[in-house]
Amino acid sequence: LIESDDGLHYRFAHDQILSAAFSLIPQDKRALLQFQSGQSILESMPDKDMEKNLFLIVNLLNRGSSFITADNEKRVQLLTMNLKAGKKAMKSSGFGPAATYLN
Repeated sequence: LIESDDGLHYRFAHDQILSAAFSLIPQDKRALLQFQSGQSILESMPDKDMEKNLFLIVNLLNRGSSFITADNEKRVQLLTMNLKAGKKAMKSSGFGPAATYLN
């Protein structure tokens, strides 16, 4: 892990380290952790940074979307974010990912 200047945020030094750490989480708890991570990032992300982090946030929320049960506002928010991500992916010729977001 690498600590940021503010001491509040951490990131993995390499994707393989992240993958190894993630593999230690029990399979049945991964989706909830991803959903909670996506929610946390979404809630703390300044609006100006949302566009460049859209795919990360949408991917995390999609993996845990089964945890959105009775909250229609959150469902609509995720659907709207998927539409934005799909359009963004199509603009960059990412037709495969676009289909996933728009499905």
